[in-house]
Amino acid sequence: MRYRKAYYTVFGLKDGTIWFAIQKRKPYAGPSGSRVRIDQDGIFEWYAESVEEESSFTGTAKIVRGATLATCLNLRRTIREMVEHRLEKLERRLQAIEDRLAELVERLPAAVQR
Repeated sequence: MRYRKAYYTVFGLKDGTIWFAIQKRKPYAGPSGSRVRIDQDGIFEWYAESVEEESSFTGTAKIVRGATLATCLNLRRTIREMVEHRLEKLERRLQAIEDRLAELVERLPAAVQR
């Protein structure tokens, strides 16, 4: 089976959390020739909602939105717990390498003069 890239219009929050997506055809340049910006995930239209908008949603939309947001937040937390300590270890190792490199750079002029 051949895979093809998908393109989306999404509805989300201002922090980047997407709670609803609609798959669409690939967008083309408009009559004015302006290019459509498509991000790496295939999103080309983004509608960020304001806090007041939730009151106008149907009951089903509120349920879908709530379940999606909870899943997104739980996924963020899980990924952070899995990755954060590894990043801290890498940061410490990188700092040690930078310190050692600075020490070698300080010794370099003396070694070159010999």
